[in-house]
Amino acid sequence: MHFDTDDGMQGFLEEERQLRAKYELKDEQLNWRRWAIVNKCQGQVSSFREEYPSDDDEAFLVSGSCIFDKVKLKGQKLKCKPPLATGNLVELDGKAVFRDDVNGLFRIYEFPKASLNYVIGGDGSRTLTGDPSAGICLDKQSNKTCAVLHGHVDPDQFSVQLRLFGMFYNSAKVACENNDAGHTTCEKLFKTYGNTYFSTNSDGSLKERGWKTTSVTRPQMISELKQE
Repeated sequence: MHFDTDDGMQGFLEEERQLRAKYELKDEQLNWRRWAIVNKCQGQVSSFREEYPSDDDEAFLVSGSCIFDKVKLKGQKLKCKPPLATGNLVELDGKAVFRDDVNGLFRIYEFPKASLNYVIGGDGSRTLTGDPSAGICLDKQSNKTCAVLHGHVDPDQFSVQLRLFGMFYNSAKVACENNDAGHTTCEKLFKTYGNTYFSTNSDGSLKERGWKTTSVTRPQMISELKQE
């Protein structure tokens, strides 16, 4: 195996240490792994992971294309912490209030702080049987994930959940994708909440509410995400 940098070698050795600890591997097993990388995978560790994934998570990571380094994604997943609370948001006396519920739509990783500003992104589902609707709240200063919304919610109800989400996190601005049924969500969210993302025309007039993912905007979105 050839490594272009010392960091590459150190990363490989660290991965071996993690595998040894996780699966209680013996030297013979790690030696076979090295042999297989060289003789069966042309010295490519990434090819070995694809042909011989160590677990179901790695099998998922190596399949298909991804804009991010899949090994680093796996490392980030290992660092993930469980939520502080799981539950739902309800409105009481004009305020969004959190209620614990193990089957709730919201997972809270950091409760709102009065001194912080937040921003929320949302992506609604077309149906109640397909992919679930999702939302994420970020601390605008640190970019830290503070909470997520995840579950099967119809477009009308999704606007309600996003409204409560925004209210709970200090009246955060909400940017929801407006493709397909998302258009309905964005319009209702604006009418009931107000602080929502919108795009403008060159003359400054309103173009549309929400974010539309297209062949033009998707590369722009990914490029900015990579920079962050």
